[in-house]
Amino acid sequence: MEYRERKEVTPEEAVILWQASRLDLSDDYEKAPEILKVRGSVIGTLGNFSASIGKAKSKKTFNVSAIVAAALKNGTVLSYTAELPENKRKILYVDTEQSTYHCAKVAKRILRMAGLPTDRNHEDLEFLVLRKYTPEERIAIVREAIYRTENVGLVIIDGIRDMVYDINSSGESTRIISLLMTWTGERNIHIHTILHQNKGDENARGHIGTELSNKAETVLQVEKDSKNPETYGVGKWWGGDGAFWDFTKPEGRAAWKKYLTESIIAVGTNSVWNDNCEYDSLMDKDCTCDFDGKGGTIGQLKPIMSTLMCKVGADAVVEHNAKARPYMVCRSGSAGIQRYAQTWCGDNCTSWKSLKYNIPIITGMGLSGQPNEGADIGGFAGPAPTEELFVRWVQNGIFQARFSIHSASNDNTVTEPWMFRESADTIRDAILLRYRFTPYLYSAEYEASQTGAPIMRALVYDFQNDPKAWEESFEFLFGRDILVANVLEEGAKTRTVYLPAGCKWYDWNDKFRCYEGGQTIEVPVTMATIPMFVREGAVIAMADNQLMTMEGDHTTALHLIVAPKGTTTTTLYDDDGITNDFKSGVYRKTTITTTAGERVTMNFASEGSYKDTVETVKVEMIAKEKSPFWVTLDGRKIEHFLNRRKFDAAAEGWYYSQSKKAVEVKYANPAKDHELTVSFEQFDLIGM
Repeated sequence: MEYRERKEVTPEEAVILWQASRLDLSDDYEKAPEILKVRGSVIGTLGNFSASIGKAKSKKTFNVSAIVAAALKNGTVLSYTAELPENKRKILYVDTEQSTYHCAKVAKRILRMAGLPTDRNHEDLEFLVLRKYTPEERIAIVREAIYRTENVGLVIIDGIRDMVYDINSSGESTRIISLLMTWTGERNIHIHTILHQNKGDENARGHIGTELSNKAETVLQVEKDSKNPETYGVGKWWGGDGAFWDFTKPEGRAAWKKYLTESIIAVGTNSVWNDNCEYDSLMDKDCTCDFDGKGGTIGQLKPIMSTLMCKVGADAVVEHNAKARPYMVCRSGSAGIQRYAQTWCGDNCTSWKSLKYNIPIITGMGLSGQPNEGADIGGFAGPAPTEELFVRWVQNGIFQARFSIHSASNDNTVTEPWMFRESADTIRDAILLRYRFTPYLYSAEYEASQTGAPIMRALVYDFQNDPKAWEESFEFLFGRDILVANVLEEGAKTRTVYLPAGCKWYDWNDKFRCYEGGQTIEVPVTMATIPMFVREGAVIAMADNQLMTMEGDHTTALHLIVAPKGTTTTTLYDDDGITNDFKSGVYRKTTITTTAGERVTMNFASEGSYKDTVETVKVEMIAKEKSPFWVTLDGRKIEHFLNRRKFDAAAEGWYYSQSKKAVEVKYANPAKDHELTVSFEQFDLIGM
């Protein structure tokens, strides 16, 4: 229908209008379609107009953004629900106040709230920037846009005050309100306008505010919560809308600490899992934050929120119990998160791709300063994993700082090891291997706490002069000295492995077969295979007594795998694993200095007051060229056994394994600093 603005009406025209305006009760009149609701209450129908009023900085535009987002989505956003007919899905957003830059921010916020891409226009949203025009020009532009836009259903005028010269002019006010009624009636659309309130009362500003309040279908009063006058950010959770905590505010940190202590810590836990704390679902990036009194926006400060959240949790644990050692887990973090929490790769999907690419995510985090990282083993979302995929995921996961089989599968299952009966032994063996690595892993955790060195390391971390190490993303170092090349392909019979240049590597699964670094090899694999290689110069600490927990069980039978080269230093660290007593010296740090040559010496020097739990020591020293001449412990010769069974039955002695080409030495822990020497010197039979 073509719009004609009527100024003077002739008697003849008036008669026509009179006849057209008669109500005929014999006709059926349809109820105006309800297109906008808030918490179930109707706030907008086709053929009518409504308004939002509020004080300055009361978030009127944000509130309207939620309405528009709901209309774009034709669903629910925050508390608003839109149900626009298919032929009324087009939305016109008219801004009369802000610059193009700020209008773009509003438009992108609307798209973001609707869950739509923000890097391109949306066909159902037209945004008009009318700041530079006069009131008459603005009216003319809006009128033509309304009458010439196909399928328009909702029009936003932010704000209507700029459609008149004088907000206290009764003539101008009556005219603009009449236009709203005409446009909505003739085009069967809904118009929502925005207007400020008076500073001194709750009334809408000026005579136009009075007219708007009297004629509008609905008037929404937008204001800050009187009980909480500070602005707060609203975002989307899996359970619906929610407000986010401001951890940059001292009072916010104190309240959170109190809540954690009373509800969680006081009932017996020293661990807190912080989830959904990225603040990415916060729709209003301009929401204000305290920032310890300095002020800022959530767009600026969201990176530090999760880090502060973890710090508050850790502080709460220690303040409740000074001896307790807090353990924080967090899905997000910024620089400094490594001080307070372990993180993980987020909610991964059940797939071979996730298994594979979780590796560079973890090693990348290590290169970025977060040494404690992990992934949901078996996949978090999606269907339950196949047996083969789960086995490979567990075999990869045992090397992560955070080992967690964690899922919320969409097929109503929860992934657990006992689901896979045929591979139960293989899965169990992998998990038990992780616990046997406890001395090595715990020492790596100590190193990470002191230096930031990652638990799972990208090859380039240690081999920066090897160009091929820069290109390798799917192998990693477990600690410093074990290269891991997990099987990542379904149905694999072999695994291609690149061995970094500059040292030799010994195959864990092939009797310590030696390879020169700087080459790519291919090794056979079965379902039970975890490809691992020991770095030349390594001292790998393991527990021969099978540990089942890292808190309650302790290493009593220490097993050291040694690959001598030059002079190397290895640190073994231990404490009670529970308390903060280590801060007062209750720890045990053993420095093992290994010097290779014709004689290989291992010097053990310990510090700290923590009681050594080790009762026996076994050293397995790789020696591919020849058997030793003799072995001494603090200058005392240890008995040499030629018979394997007799060696196994003895409490002390040494034996040379021809199959592994390795020297095995065992002795009771001296419980003091000591030196082990293995001689490979030349000898003759007479001297022997």
